[in-house]
Amino acid sequence: MAEDDAQLGAKRRAILDAAQKVFDARGYEAATMEEVAEEAGVSKGTLYNYFQNKEDLFAKVFSERLSGDQAELERLIEEPLPALDKLCRIMDHVFSQLEFYIGSGRLIMDLWAHAARQRKEGELAVNIAQTNTQWRKWIEAVLAEGVAGGEFARRLNPSVMASLIWSTINGIIVESMFDTEAGSGHRSLSALKQGLIAELTSWSTAEPAD
Repeated sequence: MAEDDAQLGAKRRAILDAAQKVFDARGYEAATMEEVAEEAGVSKGTLYNYFQNKEDLFAKVFSERLSGDQAELERLIEEPLPALDKLCRIMDHVFSQLEFYIGSGRLIMDLWAHAARQRKEGELAVNIAQTNTQWRKWIEAVLAEGVAGGEFARRLNPSVMASLIWSTINGIIVESMFDTEAGSGHRSLSALKQGLIAELTSWSTAEPAD
C-alpha cells in the first residue's frame, strides 16, 4: 500500500532536518547524500525520490526555513496595530531567530557562497534575492503605513529606510556568527530597535515648516 500524505510529509521533514544537520556540520561541498540518508534513517534511493540532487536538497532546506518566517511576517503585518508596534514586532521576530542563525552560521555562509557562484540564475540565488526583496517590502509597507497614518514624518522615505534597516539586520546577523562575545548580537539588535523607535518618534514631532 502506498504511503499516505502524512507519512510522506513526515519522511520529507525528517530528511530536511537531517540535511540541515549534515550541511551545518560538514559544509555543502563536503556533505554527501549518503550522509544525509544515514542521518535521516532512509536509503539513498528514498532520498532521491524526494530530491533531485544535493543542490536541490540544499535549496529546499533554505526554502523550508524561510516559509515559517513568511507566514509569521504576513500575519503580523495584517494585524490592526500601529505601524510602530508592527515594526517592533518585526524586530522581535528577528530576535527570536537569532540563535538559529548563530548556531547555523556555517550552513548560512555556505548558502550565500553557493548562491553567489550561481550568478543569480540558480534556485538558491533566486530564493535569496526574493527573500531580501520580500523583507524590504514588508518593512517598507509598515513604514509607509506609518507615514500615511501620521505616526511617522512625511519626509521619511519608506523605501530608503527599509533598505537601511534590512541591511543593518543582515550585518548584525553576520556579526553574531563570528563574534565570540556572548549576547553581542542581541545587544546590537536591541540597540537598533531602540534607535529606530527614538528616531521615528522624534521625526514625527519635528516636521520641518513648509
